Amino acid sequence: MKRTYQKWLGITAALAVVLALAVSLTSTAFYYSGYVNSFLGLTGGQSIEVSGNTNYYPSAYGELNAENSERLLADTRDHNIRAMHEGAVLLRNENNALPLSAEERSVTFFGNSVKDPVYKSNAGNASFNADRGGELYAAFEAAGFEINPVLREAYANSGVTRTSAATRGTSSIGEVPVSFYTDDLKASFADNYNDVAFVLLTRYGGEGVDLDPMDAEGVPMLSLHQEEADLLRMIHDSGAFAKTVVLINSPYAMDVEWIEQEEYGVDACLVFGAVGDYGFIGLTDILTGASDVSGHLPDTWASSSLSAPAMQNFGDYQFTNLEKMYGDRYLVYAEDIYVGYKYYETRYQDQVLGINNAGSTAGAFASAEGWDYAAEMAYPFGYGLSYAQFTQEVESITWDQDAHTVTAQVKVTNDGGFDGVSKSLVQLYAQAPWEPGQVEKSAVQLIGFQKTGELAAGESETVTITVPDYYFASYDENAVNGADSTKTGCYILDPGEYYFAIGDSSHDALNNILAAKGANGMFDEKGNVVSGDSAKTVKAELAAYDNTTWAVHPSTGTVVSNQLQDADLNEHLPDAVTYLTRADWNTFPVSITGLTATDAMAEGMVGATYVKPADAPDTGDMTFGEDAGLKLVGMKDVPYGDEEWQAFIEQLSVNQVATICGDNRGNVAIPEVGKPANASTNGPCGIQGSYVKGSGKACTLYVDEPIQAATFNLELAAERGALMAEEAMYADVTMVFGPGANIHRTAYLGRNSEYFSEDGMLSYFMSRDTARTMTEKGIITGFKHFCLNDQEVNRHGVATFSTEQTCREIYFRAFEGAMSDDNALGVMTSYNRIGLTASPAHRGAQIEILRNEWGFKGINITDSSKDASDYVLTAECITSGTDLFLSDTGRTSQLTNLAIKERDGNILSWMQTANKHFYYTHSRSILVNGLSTETVIEQTIYWWQPTLIGICIGVGVLAAASLAVFFGKAYLRKECK
Repeated sequence: MKRTYQKWLGITAALAVVLALAVSLTSTAFYYSGYVNSFLGLTGGQSIEVSGNTNYYPSAYGELNAENSERLLADTRDHNIRAMHEGAVLLRNENNALPLSAEERSVTFFGNSVKDPVYKSNAGNASFNADRGGELYAAFEAAGFEINPVLREAYANSGVTRTSAATRGTSSIGEVPVSFYTDDLKASFADNYNDVAFVLLTRYGGEGVDLDPMDAEGVPMLSLHQEEADLLRMIHDSGAFAKTVVLINSPYAMDVEWIEQEEYGVDACLVFGAVGDYGFIGLTDILTGASDVSGHLPDTWASSSLSAPAMQNFGDYQFTNLEKMYGDRYLVYAEDIYVGYKYYETRYQDQVLGINNAGSTAGAFASAEGWDYAAEMAYPFGYGLSYAQFTQEVESITWDQDAHTVTAQVKVTNDGGFDGVSKSLVQLYAQAPWEPGQVEKSAVQLIGFQKTGELAAGESETVTITVPDYYFASYDENAVNGADSTKTGCYILDPGEYYFAIGDSSHDALNNILAAKGANGMFDEKGNVVSGDSAKTVKAELAAYDNTTWAVHPSTGTVVSNQLQDADLNEHLPDAVTYLTRADWNTFPVSITGLTATDAMAEGMVGATYVKPADAPDTGDMTFGEDAGLKLVGMKDVPYGDEEWQAFIEQLSVNQVATICGDNRGNVAIPEVGKPANASTNGPCGIQGSYVKGSGKACTLYVDEPIQAATFNLELAAERGALMAEEAMYADVTMVFGPGANIHRTAYLGRNSEYFSEDGMLSYFMSRDTARTMTEKGIITGFKHFCLNDQEVNRHGVATFSTEQTCREIYFRAFEGAMSDDNALGVMTSYNRIGLTASPAHRGAQIEILRNEWGFKGINITDSSKDASDYVLTAECITSGTDLFLSDTGRTSQLTNLAIKERDGNILSWMQTANKHFYYTHSRSILVNGLSTETVIEQTIYWWQPTLIGICIGVGVLAAASLAVFFGKAYLRKECK
């Protein structure tokens, strides 16, 4: 009897544990149902009766079926191959080592990462699809290469792997030591497979993981490591190979000055980032000469990646007197506007002119004797070689100061050197006048670009570039606003001489400007003396100071004024930071450590600022839940400012508006207003999902955003947006969280593969044209991450400090092209703080700039906010322009309580405003396809939900039965005693 009693005690206890786990897991699954549905490839969850032909956003491929989805996949393949042709960057090509001849196909691949190339970063994107032919070896074999099988197998079994870790000093590039190469391995390429030595170098990072400025080997992760240097020397010293070609498979700008050194024997070097499904196929076309290469660097490649001013304040910084998780870290952008080429080129000009302490030791990494551009630089922004040779001739550059536009006409001629057709990039730069005391300005800045079409040898094309002078206006925080003298801050144009120039890179363009100014002593990035070309430069004079033209935004006419003063650390701790200024290069940043927050700062970090306004209406006095007979589809052409939108929104109950604000990777159907369920997913570099409305195949993994930016081809950017939108249709999602538009503030940002460039203007153009075509096709973007999320370390809650000029000209500018002129209808905020204020609660950024200045009408959604709830506060965010809380349905009950229990009509009004943005956006999306005003929507349940509920009930019944048996046995045991 005792044994039976104990057995049932054990069974009952076990079933109780299983029941608790089942209930807990079921509750979690329901809370994160959007993620579960995405994982299972489920969408819709509803029954819709379709009336008539109501396909408002049709696919360019016709009906969404398996056959047409194959056509779409074929086009994404073609696009990504061409993107690699135009996005890979040729850094070195000694003695025309590339393209390879038809006989050079017996090769050996070196580098342990050949077994694990970088196809994508560690972030939310499509997965790599190896079966599509883009795997490294498969792509090269398909192109006719015979690959050394012995070394291939050796790497596969090396047992060495790279590691990326959030903890500094623990990362590893995963390369094998030179002792790995035994005599048997060396024999494998002594007499065969030695036409070419391909050396693959990779660097890897991603979401939550920056690259390590000092890794487990005590070396900056972007520097050449001992194992790599030994490998290159071994290849060179062997004398076995006709050519050595280095392939840099890295979205991060590496330290590559070594490729010029004879000891490594590098004949050619190609740079590319995360290649996606098809990038290696495109790369083989370049290597074999099936295509020319025409990419240009979207970032500066310095000789030391640590030499960037921003690197001096990159990493983990904690307030001395704060300890709360997500509430005690800070980051200071002490470099001011001098990010990337804006630093290196501006200091170079001063070095040539011998002014402003440009040659001091401050910031000198390559020479103890003083800063020298040639020593500090490997390859400048915009650099890139081609197999063909081109001549670019300025026909005219005119600045129409009445129309406020600059127009450049440039004749481009293919002078030969390559048997096929080639493209040439025209880069247009500007230099504004500057003298000490004026607002900071770069010595040169990109303002426009255009690629030619395909030109055969001897062919010419005249390229025309027209840009507004807004692109080179400077934001002056101290200026009296010329459109409203009661306000401070606006974009200005100082009087004086302006120079406009073309060049093969930012450095080449600046040398052309210096030549036009009569300067001497110029040199290129390698230190070779050059004279510049004044014929590629035009000077124009601005007679009077202009603080009026761009005191209003070009898209809306709304007055532009200071909104980000609280982001400046000196506003909180006077003189805590000396921002870098070109007036004295001795202001090169130092690491700002040991800051002590004032009481006011500590309170600001908490962020609990919302107080119900005294004049807030009582919720009971407001209109909601009042049927006006309006349906979502009927609103698809109603302008944003039309009063009918208020009537539409007032149809919704408090619970319904609150439900929309609490996102669940989508939102449930609201049948009363004819809104079907909608779904969203990740996708800066490919839709995270599959063709549920077609073949069922996985969506395409695209080449990464730096490769897209390196194409400098806006037609390709628009094409990418259109194709991703088509794939979103097949994946049955209305909103895609991407592209990304943060800045490569440093080369070490882990998510650089999801962002375009170091340059705000290049990012502006790429964001704008990618967004435009996605929006036109009815797909809502979710541009990541607005704003100042330029580091992954402490991205949750870090207080980010910067000047307003820096924010506007670089970091916000990267989003501005997409967010203005209705190019995009969705944006995702960042986890960090802007100054002390959580980004989703920063009214200046989200309402004054994003909506009022830029005219953004779409959805503003947080990044996943559940794990940031202690500083991403509900009331503060909803009243500061946040519309939806991503993957955080708990906000629904919080908002309902505020509106109903607290009777806070102000909160309800903001909830209704958020719903207006949501419904306005979705009325312009594929969600209205198949709808009419007579459509009946019935919400259904997903199959896994009743299954989990059934499991819980079943386990509960078993547990109850077991408990009953247990008590029965216990009773009998007692009676027996």
